[in-house]
Amino acid sequence: MNAISEVNLKETIEIYLKKRHNTTLSLLDKPIFLLIDEVHYDKDWDLHVKLLYDKSPNLFLLLSGSSSLQLDFNADVARRLKVHEISPLNYSQHLKLKYGYNTTISNDLIDLLFEGNVEKAQKHEFKVHNDLINLNNYDYNDWDFYFKYGGFCSVLNKKYLVDVTSELWTIVSKIIKNDITPTFNLSNKTQDVVYRVLVLISSQKPGEISQNKVAGNLGNSTSTINNVFNILEQTRVIFHYQAYGSSETQSRKSWKYYIATSSLKNGINMNFGHTIINERDYDGILLENLVASSLFNLRNKLMYCPDKGFNIFYDKNSGGSDFIIQRQFQ
Repeated sequence: MNAISEVNLKETIEIYLKKRHNTTLSLLDKPIFLLIDEVHYDKDWDLHVKLLYDKSPNLFLLLSGSSSLQLDFNADVARRLKVHEISPLNYSQHLKLKYGYNTTISNDLIDLLFEGNVEKAQKHEFKVHNDLINLNNYDYNDWDFYFKYGGFCSVLNKKYLVDVTSELWTIVSKIIKNDITPTFNLSNKTQDVVYRVLVLISSQKPGEISQNKVAGNLGNSTSTINNVFNILEQTRVIFHYQAYGSSETQSRKSWKYYIATSSLKNGINMNFGHTIINERDYDGILLENLVASSLFNLRNKLMYCPDKGFNIFYDKNSGGSDFIIQRQFQ
């Protein structure tokens, strides 16, 4: 919908029904399903969806757009919507789109986490490995490409890393300029702070960053930085884990911040030349971010399953585990 100036979702659909189906909302006598992308360009999309929903039981809308959509609609509209959050591609989805290869190994990894079924996961991993090396067009460096540059459909078929890196930075810029800035009515100055905060988070190890440190490094007030961190978390650009322990421990210890995907973290660092450290250490940092984001997305996916809910923490002890998974009520 971003190709239409002064977008009005309700008026657009009414015109469509009149021109295409020779009918109106109140007279619509057959089911019609409409998929509408970039719906957030209509600033009153939630009101228009409510009016459309109330006028016709035969109109079904599938809406997609910015992650900030979930922040905008009011409680009255929420009763008429079912929200499904679309995460970046996991490796199984990446293999499906790039090579047409299907695998259910993700389910085995869930069983591994919750049931300790190591043998089943190992067998499936061995099968997937053998299947992939026998694929005619499989690139042996594909996994390395995925965790450094993958997760988004728009980079799948790009041949040159410079184009891939450019696309990753474009994704980041679009989120900030087209989603965050209008949703939160940010000034140009605050928008610049958002960029700088994101670059700083990306360039640091997860446990080395805090809001106070960022405020000191950038010369901004802690309230401004706190607001920027909240915005980045609400729009799923970053997320955090707290230390494992009592509520007192969690309030004392700094949070660990991660970027939405390891590829976005890498893309930001590549764009600003922040990857000039030991390659092995850098890959380890990216892999930690990949695991962190995979667990974060899995938790959100399973949060409404009574027997699968879990929380994620980091080990506060030096040299401890990167992540601690705790089943709910256990």
